[in-house]
Amino acid sequence: MENHRRKINSAFSAWIIASANVREAVMPAVNLIIALTHGREPSMYTDIRSDTGQVQRPSEVVREIAATDSVRLAVQCLEHARLHVAKNQPVPRTLAEDQLFAMKPTQYHEIANTEDFWWYYIAELEAGKRDWAAAVVTYRREFVLKGRQFRAQRDDA
Repeated sequence: MENHRRKINSAFSAWIIASANVREAVMPAVNLIIALTHGREPSMYTDIRSDTGQVQRPSEVVREIAATDSVRLAVQCLEHARLHVAKNQPVPRTLAEDQLFAMKPTQYHEIANTEDFWWYYIAELEAGKRDWAAAVVTYRREFVLKGRQFRAQRDDA
């Protein structure tokens, strides 16, 4: 949820899917996605500049026409998303999948790059539990957030 690049990409996905010629829809979308990704921070937020200590307003760094074009683009993305949702049945997701989706990428990578997690997941697989999302979310809740290790707990048993 905190990955702005993914949010921007997702905003265009329904539009691209709905296009009769995906190749023709993708190329302009890619250019817009790149432009939005690079211009996002200064154009969307009021901030305090670290170099001057001055408040920076979006109107000072983005031309009015560019801001207007961005709003029009957002409206078009929203319209395509509404049509997509109206025409397509969403794939049912579990609570664990929702929690994994909302997890910060740094938290996910911290877990996935931890040897202890992999011992935990192997134990889950051996117990017949194959749900990746549930394993990640449960490991985070039961071990990471409590400052515990799965292997240490298992070795004590």
